[in-house]
Amino acid sequence: MPNPAVSKPRSHLLPVLCVLTIWGNLLIILKGLFTYYALYSTNDDRREGAILLINVFYALELLTCVGSILGAVIMLNGKKTGLILYQISSIAYMVITFVFTIICFFSIIGIPVAFLQIIYLIPSIIFFILYMIFGKHLS
Repeated sequence: MPNPAVSKPRSHLLPVLCVLTIWGNLLIILKGLFTYYALYSTNDDRREGAILLINVFYALELLTCVGSILGAVIMLNGKKTGLILYQISSIAYMVITFVFTIICFFSIIGIPVAFLQIIYLIPSIIFFILYMIFGKHLS
């Protein structure tokens, strides 16, 4: 009969996921800054509503990335609150990116940018699932 006082060893995958999350979100922030600047420099050709939508999207993307980074740092310290913060930020990021993808596909920027947004969603979904599996041991 197993001894309940003996805890299961922690997975080494969780810290790897956390570090990859931190690096990945820093890269998303960097990509967002470059993309925002490129879009901002061509704002003269856009309607005011499109400019507002782009500004809101990139502000929300920045906030969700910061939330994911903070969540990963907290998880590195073994706290379940980091997982909750990551999950909220990740779900918000996926919803925002999906909505922006649909809008791009039908109007603002075009089909190529929409497909790029879909590519950004794939790792987010995979990481979300992996955190659900390996985040169970957090306290």
